[in-house]
Amino acid sequence: MGGNQKVKVSILSAVHNEAQYIQAMIDSVLAQTHQDWEILFVSDGSTDETENLILQNAKADSRIQLVGDGKKIGKVAAFNLAMRYSAGDVIILLAGDDTLPPDSLAMRIHPLEKWSLTHPDKAAATFCKLKTMSEEPKLDGQILPRGKSAAHSGGTIAMNRYAASVAFPIPETLVSEDLWLTRAVESLSEHIADIPVPGLEYRIHENNSNPRRQSFAEMSAAMSARHRAWEELLNSSQITFDAQARKDLVTQRDLEFLRRRSALLSILFYPSASIVERLAYLSMANARLYSIRSRYYTLLSGWRGR
Repeated sequence: MGGNQKVKVSILSAVHNEAQYIQAMIDSVLAQTHQDWEILFVSDGSTDETENLILQNAKADSRIQLVGDGKKIGKVAAFNLAMRYSAGDVIILLAGDDTLPPDSLAMRIHPLEKWSLTHPDKAAATFCKLKTMSEEPKLDGQILPRGKSAAHSGGTIAMNRYAASVAFPIPETLVSEDLWLTRAVESLSEHIADIPVPGLEYRIHENNSNPRRQSFAEMSAAMSARHRAWEELLNSSQITFDAQARKDLVTQRDLEFLRRRSALLSILFYPSASIVERLAYLSMANARLYSIRSRYYTLLSGWRGR
């Protein structure tokens, strides 16, 4: 990398029935101040106009590509496929219903460019904050997390190609990419920069893969499926974790195990987790606590610092 406009960014996007939002997503990428990018779309079995909208945009701009055959393969497999087609120096993920502020790519790649000039074969990543978008006023315009730290989640990562080459492929037994990718990149990277401003505009709506309006039973089942990532990470030969990172993975695995069993006291007094972490798991451990969490979502969100 050298000279900001020479850094090519590959934007990986696994999409399923995103016709309502995908043009806004594409327009936000077209409006970036950093213009050396490509979008690799994989349609994961879309049955609406998603693919046609992508193809219309691809005809107008060769940086926009639709790869794969459009069959339903699962979100994680779709991201893995997009990664195989990518050619960028920096990799980010972007959902079809989210958007980027105009300076997102420029500010997220700048620390990676500087690092990679002297460390071309070492992993590096940046994380940014996110800003919520919603038609529901109480959910709109939140900047997360609170404080100075960045959000450590799939859509807020920008990783250099070396980091991505080790973190991918994501195990396709998982239902989502975010927990695996976040922890893998954190462990791999010798240089991590937190950017304390929003680089992602995250849309909250009823069809999110991580929706906020589910019943407790639906939320608990979805959370249990997502959190299988902890065991995959602990058993992985692909990623090496130091003792502290492994301890944290064990903590997350154990807290999820206790949450599924509504073991409130065991969660509350779990020794190696912060009080904020314990309270987060408690708030999703039974229907009554989850109802309180949902009612006061805006007030209670963003305190975990990631």
